[in-house]
Amino acid sequence: MRKTVLCLAISLLLLISLVSAIGISMSPGKIDIDNLLRDGYAERDVKIMTQSEEPYEIILGWDDTEIKNWVKIYDEESDIIDFNESFMISKESPLIIKIVIEPPFDVENGDYIGHLFARSNFEKEQTITGTSLQIAVALLFNLKITDNQVIACRAEIQDIADTEQGVPAYVPILVYNDGNVRFAPKISLDVWDYVKKTKHKSIVFEEVKILPSIGKLINVPIETDSLVPGQYFVDVFVEECNVKKELSFDVFEPGKNPSEGEVLEIRSEVRSIVGDPTIFTAIFKNTGDKGYYAQFKGNLWLDSSIQDIVNSDEFFVKPGKTIEFEIPARTKNTGLHYLKGSVYFDKKRTKEQSVALKVFPESMRAEVEAANKENQSKNTNYFTYIGIALVILILLILIQRRKQKKKRKHF
Repeated sequence: MRKTVLCLAISLLLLISLVSAIGISMSPGKIDIDNLLRDGYAERDVKIMTQSEEPYEIILGWDDTEIKNWVKIYDEESDIIDFNESFMISKESPLIIKIVIEPPFDVENGDYIGHLFARSNFEKEQTITGTSLQIAVALLFNLKITDNQVIACRAEIQDIADTEQGVPAYVPILVYNDGNVRFAPKISLDVWDYVKKTKHKSIVFEEVKILPSIGKLINVPIETDSLVPGQYFVDVFVEECNVKKELSFDVFEPGKNPSEGEVLEIRSEVRSIVGDPTIFTAIFKNTGDKGYYAQFKGNLWLDSSIQDIVNSDEFFVKPGKTIEFEIPARTKNTGLHYLKGSVYFDKKRTKEQSVALKVFPESMRAEVEAANKENQSKNTNYFTYIGIALVILILLILIQRRKQKKKRKHF
């Protein structure tokens, strides 16, 4: 009796450890699709995984429901997979499949449920039970067939690469169709000069159709034959997705390097008293291979109202050099102000950046000055510590070099 119980216990433990080692999982574990049209389309990617280090065989199959007649499965090479076809998977080599669902035009509206199974046959030699072990996992499909057409999408507008004159620039836009009908998104472009005073082009592009549940990268071309070398700004609008973005790109003469630059930081005092002159500082770097004159231009804002138009002096900036633009401004009202602006250079400008300034009434001058001094003291201490650390590091390097010289003389 004891031997029987012991054998059963050992068998159970072996089975548990075996199931744990070769267990199968699917991601996602459930597919819910609402508003799937008759004669419509939907697709999903599914990963079938295991924790087993050793590869073993799995087989895909369906339960006996109507859904199995609507579905096709493709592998990563877009080859169709037949049901009951076998595959080898392991921890390092999961199976990734694409499931395409296309209900027929005459199916009734309503809810439909089905399961896709992945199962394995795994035989272990000399097991106590002497039987084979089968592991299986099911992916649940919950589909709702309807006649209601839904147009919904998301869009991600990406940056435009610079280009030579005569070579088109492309606006890359990734559009996801979250609805249940295929559609061609309407994309509008307005191309402006670098100060956005002259509109050079208006483009409407709606030539690429996207299936439901699919994301597609659309490259909208901007012809540059009629654009002189310089910087251009583009207002992009994807109508159905209600997504807008401002982009910029350069057109340069063939064979010539375009000028480049960026604002690294804009600094200011954290607090100020109304009416006092304030100095903002913009840190700008020439990141290209060409020198040019540059100037900061911007506005001081309070809520949605411009309080002051600000400019720095103009300076010549050599390639690779960093310069600080001092920008004087004067406040007229209390409240949280923002300086917003760009550096203009070589018929181009940087992306707009901003910095905040809290402006207090005259009655709070003592508190504001004390707070600013405390801030300066903290910053001074911070830089002092960095300076001390650098000095110590340099001394250690010098000491090490002297030791090495002494060793060489000794030998």
